[in-house]
Amino acid sequence: MNNDKKLTGYASIDKPWLKYYDISPEEVIIPNIGLYQYICDNNKSNLDDIAINYYHKRITYRELSTNVDKLVSKFLELGIKKGDVVSMCCLTTPEILYSFFALNKIGAIANMLDPRIGSEGLKNHINENNSKYLITQDVLSSKINDFINDTTLENIVAFSMGDSLPKIKEFILSMKLKNQIKPINFKGNVYTSETILKSNASYRKPLENVNGEDVACIVYTGGTTGEPKAVMLSNKNFVAMAAQYSKLKVNMTRKDTFLSIIPPFFPYGICVSTYVPIALGLETIIIPKFDISMFSKLMMEYKPNHITGVPKYWEEFMKYVGNKNTDLSFIKSAGCGGEGMNAELERKINKFLEEHNSPSKVMKGYGMTEVSAAAVTCTSNCNEIGSVGIPLICNTVSIFDIETGEEISYLENKPGEICINGPCTMKGYRNNAEATNKLIKTHSDGLRWAHTGDCGRITSDGKIFIEGRYKRIILRRGQTIYPNSIEDIIMKSNYVDSVAVVPMNHPDFVNVPVACITIKDEYRDYSDIVKENLQQLCQRVLPEYSLPYEYQFLDEMPYTKAGKIDFISLEKMLNSKEKNNKLVLKKEC
Repeated sequence: MNNDKKLTGYASIDKPWLKYYDISPEEVIIPNIGLYQYICDNNKSNLDDIAINYYHKRITYRELSTNVDKLVSKFLELGIKKGDVVSMCCLTTPEILYSFFALNKIGAIANMLDPRIGSEGLKNHINENNSKYLITQDVLSSKINDFINDTTLENIVAFSMGDSLPKIKEFILSMKLKNQIKPINFKGNVYTSETILKSNASYRKPLENVNGEDVACIVYTGGTTGEPKAVMLSNKNFVAMAAQYSKLKVNMTRKDTFLSIIPPFFPYGICVSTYVPIALGLETIIIPKFDISMFSKLMMEYKPNHITGVPKYWEEFMKYVGNKNTDLSFIKSAGCGGEGMNAELERKINKFLEEHNSPSKVMKGYGMTEVSAAAVTCTSNCNEIGSVGIPLICNTVSIFDIETGEEISYLENKPGEICINGPCTMKGYRNNAEATNKLIKTHSDGLRWAHTGDCGRITSDGKIFIEGRYKRIILRRGQTIYPNSIEDIIMKSNYVDSVAVVPMNHPDFVNVPVACITIKDEYRDYSDIVKENLQQLCQRVLPEYSLPYEYQFLDEMPYTKAGKIDFISLEKMLNSKEKNNKLVLKKEC
């Protein structure tokens, strides 16, 4: 889009990224409807297209609609009504998606719970929301039996993992899972797949209107900087995400395939990775339970046109393919998010994709739970090494001075706090106005800005670069050290497999940067040589105050359950007086 107005130097006004779009934000239609209604409206002329692919069983939009209405009827019979908070502790299967959409059609709020958290956490998330209904799966019976009778729950709906599978596949799966499935010992009502799915009942009473401002679901922050917070996402948040993605230049067309590997209890999983492709007419491949070892096999089995993973997944995929003459021309967009990616790895993946005939470069993105998981993304026409891309078309992103709160001119290309305004910003934290007001602040322009706590900058042409989290910034005698910049340098070494720079307490400096490193297998016996190489590499490029105080070699890098480097565990390990834990060093250099 051409923008000939006089520049002010402030991104909140100039929005220099709009030149990468063919339309203006004002032309993007975000209807004031429920998120499921948007799916129906957007696909009403394509009901025989495939909406969901589950173990190669393809479910059309027509079948999706029929199954959603069946569950609407049953949920109404159970007494679920608009505004009720219905907890969902589950893995990704068609029945879970039908349930999510059925709840939305009724106007109920889906409380998305992570089955991996402890029983106490699950119980608290249910009781805090006075939830009387739980939708789960029989394979999670042992987990939920630990706490369900100490909750506000009155009704449990338990689906089976094999409900949508052909009989033979369902039998094979049931044999594999039989030791995990226990009777649900609940004092209230338990409804199984047999009683929920086999009914042909249809609802007769008209449903209450669901509009964009109604809360659609509750998702939880990761808790890496404190207790997890309950984030309320509205129908508008979901609809706006789909409407904006439909305007991106990402080589995406109806009937393309999208491999959704991120679970529904993550905001990126339920919103961007599942809802958006289904809403936009893509065949969405869902996987109940995913781990990193499956990524490469799934890629070659399904050959998806679109995929989003974290950097570690792409590293594993490159190792899996190796030097084989494998055709990856099916990959139209190779998404990557969840954590920062250093420039060397990005170049390596781009080269790998090009050599294997993919038209895509690795497409980074950026966001946070509180803005529905995604706010910025690379596009086919805007994908610079190191940049996370440009704002989604209806979003405004700018950089503010962390101390004064003043907006920094993007013409200065200076770092500051990244703040986001747009239609995907959460309604707030549930029952936590203080935390909401701390994160979302109304500026002098009258707009609600989400303060991310991340440090970044915007270039003159609107591209966004992440410098790091303010909480990861290391202050050493008044000098600001950005761990990402050190990590980028160290990853240039051919010896290094992965690196994370974290602060270590020091009596003279308060904090010093320490590089925690895993070496490639073939160089593990030469740590002294590697250390010397890294010292020379860093000394050539980094200012003296940014040089790592130590180079710690690990047997393996710790990762969170989401596949991100576990910086908190590393920092605790470094600052512990006892270093005899699971993160024990291979050698201390």
